[in-house]
Amino acid sequence: MTRRSFWTLVLLALLTGCAAPAPAATPTAPPAPTEILPSPTAQPTATDAPPTFTPEPSPTVTLTPLPPTETSTPTLTPTSTPSIFYGSSDYTKREDWATLKLENNSGQEVKVKIGGPGFYTYITFKIDTIIEVPWGGFWYEAYIGKNGPFSGGFSITNSDKHVLVFEANKVRFLVP
Repeated sequence: MTRRSFWTLVLLALLTGCAAPAPAATPTAPPAPTEILPSPTAQPTATDAPPTFTPEPSPTVTLTPLPPTETSTPTLTPTSTPSIFYGSSDYTKREDWATLKLENNSGQEVKVKIGGPGFYTYITFKIDTIIEVPWGGFWYEAYIGKNGPFSGGFSITNSDKHVLVFEANKVRFLVP
């Protein structure tokens, strides 16, 4: 902005500020109460009495007991079959597999997850269990009764029998 334009704006502001005041508005009386119209939503309307609710009686149901039937008592076998999932892997050759004994010395139910390369299983057992696993490195996570989780790792590098021992407060891996 140039100096000339600045002074022009200052002079203009001074002149408009000194102009004669606008005439004061003459006070008017408020409208008479009869001139105010009520809104349509404020109109009183006639209302009916609230509806009454009369419950209907519920139907009567008569239960007839079933006649007793003879049931057989299931027999438990001393071995458990683990549920094993073998993922897609190169471990299809049985010579690269080993026996892993899950030995329960705790006297409680053991829940264990075992995973490794192309292998994953979740087993719940109370007695010793034997599974087949491929060679490689593995991880485990176990709950022994209400204790746990206990976690760790181990490696199987030969076809010998390896043992994962579960005790009341720890898990050990034994190599043959």
